Amino acid sequence: MCTIIKRVNSMEVLAIIRDKDIFPGYKEQKINYQVREASRAVIFDKSGQIAVLHVAQGDYYKLPGGGLEKGESQLAALLRECLEETGCYLQNIFPLGETLEYRDQKQMMQRSYCYGAEVKGDKGEPSFDKGERAEGFRVEWMDLDEALKIFSRQQTDDYQGQFVVRRELVILQKAKALHAQKNK
Repeated sequence: MCTIIKRVNSMEVLAIIRDKDIFPGYKEQKINYQVREASRAVIFDKSGQIAVLHVAQGDYYKLPGGGLEKGESQLAALLRECLEETGCYLQNIFPLGETLEYRDQKQMMQRSYCYGAEVKGDKGEPSFDKGERAEGFRVEWMDLDEALKIFSRQQTDDYQGQFVVRRELVILQKAKALHAQKNK
């Protein structure tokens, strides 16, 4: 099936992102956050390119992945979401860390379990859900350094997109560091 290096429950926290980090002068509020868990990945194809998703509505990029469904494991969500959003099966999955986002406007704390992986076999076609199609999702494959440039320069007025952009940049930086370490 897939090769997995376990360390799921003791992931390094890569970033904690709050409204005050995005909006200067924002005053924190006491909020009872609803927790949402998600899995996402930096997926390398055979030529070393990675999958990124362009979200036309909001005009920003994000990594493949999404929320855990009720009773679903981190790994099961990762495999399902990446297959849906990229059309690819995964192998050689390894943990990168986790991110925590405290989104006050949505009264939500999102915990993202972040992984690196490789495409298993040939690339397929994504099967975006109705909401993703409505938002104009499109998968693109690019060099990791190109993705880092795009994510470090991109700006959006979309509330969710501003969190996503910061989160994904941290994840890509971690993937690049591990990739460089692996190839020494």
